[in-house]
Amino acid sequence: MGRGTEHSTSTPYVSVMDQYGYQIGKAIGHGSYGTVYEAYFSKQKSMVAIKIISKKKASEDYLTKFLPREIQVILEVGAGGCLCTRGSPLNGKL
Repeated sequence: MGRGTEHSTSTPYVSVMDQYGYQIGKAIGHGSYGTVYEAYFSKQKSMVAIKIISKKKASEDYLTKFLPREIQVILEVGAGGCLCTRGSPLNGKL
C-alpha cells in the first residue's frame, strides 16, 4: 500500500457548553466553588458571562440551599436590571 494520510477514528470533544451554542473564553472571576468565564453565545451573537460551578468542589449544602437562591436572585434581578439570564441546568433551560 502507498503512503497516504491516515484518518483519525476518534471524534473531536464537544463540551456541553458547545452543544448549547456557547464558546467559552478567558476566566474573568472565580470563587470557592466555580469560575466565571466570558463567552460568546452564537445563537444570539452576543458576549455573555458564564458561571461554571464544580459539583465536586461544592458542598451539598451549597448545592441544595445556596445555589438555588443565587439562581433565583439572578432571575429576579435580570427581569428589570442589567443582568440577562439564558437559563440554568437546574431549571432545565440552558
